[in-house]
Amino acid sequence: MAHIDFKVTSWFRIKFDEEYITELIREIKNNKLKSSYDIYNFLHKKDSSISWESIDGTQEDMEVDENANYPTIEVFNDEDELRLFNGHKDDMDDIVDGYYTASNSGGYEILIHEAGDAVKVIDAYGSSWTEISDWLEIEYVRNEETGEDEAWIDPDIAEECGHYNIPFNHVMKK
Repeated sequence: MAHIDFKVTSWFRIKFDEEYITELIREIKNNKLKSSYDIYNFLHKKDSSISWESIDGTQEDMEVDENANYPTIEVFNDEDELRLFNGHKDDMDDIVDGYYTASNSGGYEILIHEAGDAVKVIDAYGSSWTEISDWLEIEYVRNEETGEDEAWIDPDIAEECGHYNIPFNHVMKK
């Protein structure tokens, strides 16, 4: 069945033992606790009683610009292939028939051309590298240890810009 994924913001509440409130506030002010994960771990290490709950009525849709220009709406077909997303709209026109994947090599999102011979790459985890690459060729490079040819995402470009050096066998369908 086709589906749409969308990103929202929502407030959550962590309840904890009040004896840790002064130290918690100090750590937040000193920028040592920057996320809910940091706060939860801080309280857990203090052996505080902890409960976590969503605050009803606080869910809000996100706009692309509020999400570092990453998509906030993604439309998938029956085969769970990404057909459209609302981030980087100009780059999507020529790849709607391709596949959307994730790489377990450095946290990249990779769009594979339908012919399977080229990809577009973007860093998926908020680095300063926020542009989608041009089409990068998938090339075969001889592995000196095994003597086998292995597919790599444009290794020549990787050497020039120092950014992509992704073995294609690290790319998995999302």
